[in-house]
Amino acid sequence: MSNVTINTMTKQECPMVYQIARDVFSDPWSLQTYERLLTQQESECICAYVEGIIVGYSCIQTLYETADLLQIAVSDSYRRRGIGKLLLMEALELAKKAGAREMLLEVREGNQQARALYDEMEFEILTIRKQYYTGPTENAVIMRKEF
Repeated sequence: MSNVTINTMTKQECPMVYQIARDVFSDPWSLQTYERLLTQQESECICAYVEGIIVGYSCIQTLYETADLLQIAVSDSYRRRGIGKLLLMEALELAKKAGAREMLLEVREGNQQARALYDEMEFEILTIRKQYYTGPTENAVIMRKEF
């Protein structure tokens, strides 16, 4: 998608990111969680913009050689346009630059759209965490990509 730009998230953007999270996740993080992440040296968050509007974001945390994809989300009205893939590709690059040799993530077992993206990006399933998510209760699929 050629009209998408990706930039580092700022504190001023956190309220819009929080709104996307509230629309996308059944148990969203608080606004303060996003603001706190921006102050942590090991964390990086980015936003995707279309025509100046934030339409998605991702946050990673890199400790030593492992990066965790903490969250990735795209507004409902902008899904299936490749924005999630762009965010994931940029998150992988940020992790590599931070010295990571792998990225881990967890995803709801029933989130077929996200799982298809992770499969396309060559993440492998490590394990299943039974009843990990609440609201509704669901298993988590733990996945990894090595670089």
